[in-house]
Amino acid sequence: MKLDFQFMFPTRVVSGIGVRRDVVKEATVIGVKKVFVVTGSGSTKTSPYLKEILDDFAAASMEVLWFSEVEQDPSFETITKGVALAQDFNPDLVFAFGGGSPMDAAKFINIILGSGGVITDYVRGTKVPTKNACPMFFLPTTAGTASEVSRAAVAKDGDAGEKLSISHYLLCPQIAFLDPEPQLTMPPAIAAATGMDALTHAIEGFLSINRNPISDAAALEAITRISQWLRPAVGHSGNVEARGEMLIASMLAGIGFLGPGTGAVHGVAHILGGQYGVPHGVANAVMLPYVMEYSRIAEPARFARIAKAMGEPIDQLTVLEASYAAVEAVEMLRGDLGIPATLEELGIPKADLPKIAHLASKQRNVQNNIRKVNETDILAILEMAYSSHPSH
Repeated sequence: MKLDFQFMFPTRVVSGIGVRRDVVKEATVIGVKKVFVVTGSGSTKTSPYLKEILDDFAAASMEVLWFSEVEQDPSFETITKGVALAQDFNPDLVFAFGGGSPMDAAKFINIILGSGGVITDYVRGTKVPTKNACPMFFLPTTAGTASEVSRAAVAKDGDAGEKLSISHYLLCPQIAFLDPEPQLTMPPAIAAATGMDALTHAIEGFLSINRNPISDAAALEAITRISQWLRPAVGHSGNVEARGEMLIASMLAGIGFLGPGTGAVHGVAHILGGQYGVPHGVANAVMLPYVMEYSRIAEPARFARIAKAMGEPIDQLTVLEASYAAVEAVEMLRGDLGIPATLEELGIPKADLPKIAHLASKQRNVQNNIRKVNETDILAILEMAYSSHPSH
């Protein structure tokens, strides 16, 4: 445990059924006149909950420009288009409604408006954000990315097939509204994938070499809540309590990796998403138990704490046995949710594994892994993940 650390959590969290109606109230408090709304390009556009918020803006005489073209993994082109529209509009609030992609797009748009340059200056160059153009309010409709509280944002370079990220405290919104009711329209498959994304955030934050006491506490609580509530949240879409608990768990997982960062699971997942279009949560769910199995020898006692947080009966087990119980618990949860178990099931060509290992080894987050990994190690993990199971 590192005793020398810094922790900053600049986002105010407003949680509860119906808090979406507080968005306009909070906007009124800070004198907002023009709102730039960012959403995905799919079903979010017809959400009755979004309509309520847009109607609230209109009733408060706030001018709205709605940018609804964000795809899964926002592209450089989409973000650049959003920047151009927002520049002409000159908003005094950026409001994102949706999953991680529109929230990340909103972050990039706001930073570029405020700090200048273009997106490649930040994700490929050395430009650092210096200021936002205006405040940001986020309302997540999925429970997984924790983008509503995190300092990270991810975008996709479609030409290169790469997902690239930046991290800075200015990417944290001013207010995150956690309302479980908009979660009810999330399909079970999306709830499963995003829930496993949240679990991966919590576990990788807890296993990061940069962890601290605050992140540990949040990560363990997130692991406990996800283990209890993810199955019912997927199994019964109308379970508002389960969907609400997952929303809080996702937020806690975000705090759990806020400073520590993620690890080798995310390093591989970014390549699977960028090169092969595998949804981020699915990629994390597939890789998590394999990376855990590789890493657990580095600090078995920490893995035993994960097993206990997941509700595994470890009192009669040795520390090493308990560490393995954590891997098995994750594997069982993934299986119960109906998510594929191997890279082969995802359609990844086996011949591409060396390329994936090479690209993943260049990802910055692999450096946070509790057990050091290099390109050769990642290839070995990928080969295990191709057609076998960690417990076999």
